[in-house]
Amino acid sequence: MTKLRRDGNRYYIIKKTPFSNIHIDKESVLNALDFSIKMSFGDGFHRRHRSGGSIIRNPVEIFSNTFQGKLSEYCVIDFFKNNGLKIDSSPDTSIYGKGVWDTTDLIYKTKKINIKSCVFFSNLVLLETKDWNDKGEYIPNLKNEFCTYDYFVLVRIKDDVKSFF
Repeated sequence: MTKLRRDGNRYYIIKKTPFSNIHIDKESVLNALDFSIKMSFGDGFHRRHRSGGSIIRNPVEIFSNTFQGKLSEYCVIDFFKNNGLKIDSSPDTSIYGKGVWDTTDLIYKTKKINIKSCVFFSNLVLLETKDWNDKGEYIPNLKNEFCTYDYFVLVRIKDDVKSFF
């Protein structure tokens, strides 16, 4: 766990972590691929822009972001497995329509884990401030059984999925 330097409401990384890779199995890649295709080009729905964002994502960017995010969930499961830990859930591959999404990425011993992903050379977690209230609760989950996460995990992906398109 990396500690951050705090300056008011801003946090800074004080120790960069070198990239190390984990290979995930073919079935996990295919599951993430199938999910991402359905969510991006099928019956699923993803916003074309981030909360408060001004950049409009095209369908290929939505697919790339979705695929990278789902791959990251499988990477965390593999990491836990390889270290003798059992995750109490699996990545949600349900296809949701507009305004509906899963409430947590993974659960370990009742702890809710939110997984964020980025490209391999990054060390930065970005959270959309318009999706969170002053108590640190995830606003889209306020109507569900829980709205706070116990842990955030950052997964760095190499190669950047968008680079293939």
